[in-house]
Order: sequence, then C-alpha cells, then structure tokens
Amino acid sequence: YDDIQYSGWVFPPLTTVRIQKHEMGFEAFRMLLSRLSGKRKKTQRKILPVEIIIRDSSLHFQKEV
Repeated sequence: YDDIQYSGWVFPPLTTVRIQKHEMGFEAFRMLLSRLSGKRKKTQRKILPVEIIIRDSSLHFQKEV
C-alpha cells in the first residue's frame, strides 16, 4: 500500500496503490478546522483519487479478440 519504495525491490515486485498523502493531510486538516469552528457537526467523507501500480505480483489477463 502507498507504493513504498521497497515494493519494486522484492521478488516478485509487488503491485501497490499510490495515494496522495499531501492531499489527504490537507483535506483532513481542513475537515478538522471546519469541525472545530462549529461549521460542520456531521461526519464528512471525502474520496480522494488513487493510482494502482501494477507489477509482477498481479496476474495480467490478455483480452481475447
């Protein structure tokens, strides 16, 4: 998870998911400030984009023609 550097060094290289940690931290801080200021009383949910990094630990399927 999080496409750590070592993921590509092991055998087989591991498929991982890359997250945007900076954006996640920014959104968490923004939500916290909103909650502390009393502007938001309900739980918030924010979906952030991720990127899958496919390496040799995943099976590759070939599309039939």
